[in-house]
Amino acid sequence: LTSLFKGSKSVDFANLRKNMVESQIRTCKVNDDHIIEAFLKTPRELFVPPLKRDFCYTDREIKIARNRYLMEPMVFARLVQASELEKGESVLDVACGTGYSTAVLSLLANDVIGLERRTDLVQKAERNLIDLNVDNAFVVKGSLRKGHESQAPYDVIFVEGGVDFVPKDLLIQLNTGGRLLTISNSNFKNFGQAILYLKTKTSVSKRLLFEANTSLLPSFEKKNTFKFF
Repeated sequence: LTSLFKGSKSVDFANLRKNMVESQIRTCKVNDDHIIEAFLKTPRELFVPPLKRDFCYTDREIKIARNRYLMEPMVFARLVQASELEKGESVLDVACGTGYSTAVLSLLANDVIGLERRTDLVQKAERNLIDLNVDNAFVVKGSLRKGHESQAPYDVIFVEGGVDFVPKDLLIQLNTGGRLLTISNSNFKNFGQAILYLKTKTSVSKRLLFEANTSLLPSFEKKNTFKFF
């Protein structure tokens, strides 16, 4: 993958990528060799605007479009490890943006569907996956909150951003034993919380994983309500 996009001649992206993995991901308890390898192979610089490529490996989220961000590497890596994703499983990557998360997940899963609601992001993500010769993932356009029912059920669903709530439509599309992972902004005034939802035959349980801050996805924002007395 990395040979397909070299970026600016003045920037050693391969070395920056290695430093990101060693200083941000490994140091935050991500020790799965397959996950480490997936992050080393995926050129993050390909998925951000040209003017932001030089600092795309810093430990912060990167704005890729209006109200849309590429999740901080450490946060995304910890979510992936917490999912316990296996090679034979199917994944729905909600709000995949320009396709970075989909590309990483394609190296760890059997198949990945990236979901986006914006035509420009769908086109960018598709082009990036083609450039990287990813053949087990594709991007579809649709409502982020409604998921992609035609290919359900999924073993794992990632929601790539902060949420005030998780729609029932997404939880319904999980397979038995399936996991949904995201960052919840609800009930926490100063910080968010990474959350794992686990679906059984009869119920869906929720487990708090770690503190994390990431920008709220507009599609998953609760509307303010006003009460008149």
